[in-house]
Amino acid sequence: MFSFVILSDMNKFLLIASFFLLFFIACTPQTHLVKSDNQYKEIKELSEEDSYVNELIASYKKEIGNEMKTVIGSLVKMFNKAQPESTMTNWAADLTHKKCEDYLNRKIDFAVLNYGGLRIPSIPAGEVTKGKIFELMPFENFLVVVEMTGEELRELFNHMAAKGGWPVSKHIKLTLQGDKAVDLRINGRKVEKDRVYSFATIDYIANGGDSCSFLKGKKQNATGVLFRDAIIEFIQEETAEGRDLNAELEDRIIIIK
Repeated sequence: MFSFVILSDMNKFLLIASFFLLFFIACTPQTHLVKSDNQYKEIKELSEEDSYVNELIASYKKEIGNEMKTVIGSLVKMFNKAQPESTMTNWAADLTHKKCEDYLNRKIDFAVLNYGGLRIPSIPAGEVTKGKIFELMPFENFLVVVEMTGEELRELFNHMAAKGGWPVSKHIKLTLQGDKAVDLRINGRKVEKDRVYSFATIDYIANGGDSCSFLKGKKQNATGVLFRDAIIEFIQEETAEGRDLNAELEDRIIIIK
């Protein structure tokens, strides 16, 4: 379902912890693996002769734990997650679009994410830590750009309608009625069925996840960047430039009865 690669300190810690678990499991039956809130693992109840290993793993845990407490920016207000549109989903989709344009050095028409991929209901106002972003996006999903014709996009947006509305970037104006997308504007224009559009998303969706089997086989442009890392990078860049981390409701998705 998800792609796993060793690209971050968190993944390095997982590999090391797993190695020590496998190495000592035969001689130390008290050893077991425990899942923590931040998705990393620790080994407990090691025997006395393995105290060195315990200390070593504890040092990695401390290093990763401190990294997760690092403040990377500050939100002007609380971001909430809701359908068909919310401050959190608008913010996440917009930064996805921007970062994919940065990584690929090209224009992209819009961005779309799946609602369930954002894993927490809100991000409080004030300081944002790396650990909070790991909570928001714990999966090892990569950012990609998919290409489809306007005619093919109809199935994607009808799927989004059936799901109650997914995060879309500011380039989209979408009207839903029932489980159908009855009107779609991309960058203020009606969709041209023969035109090829490009949109930023995560590889999980692009490869058919969340019932998006109709996306399988579509042309993809890989960024090679984890979505989580892109979020952290975006926050750090905006903060360095002195720009507020903010988002508004903009009627990107309207549901009519």
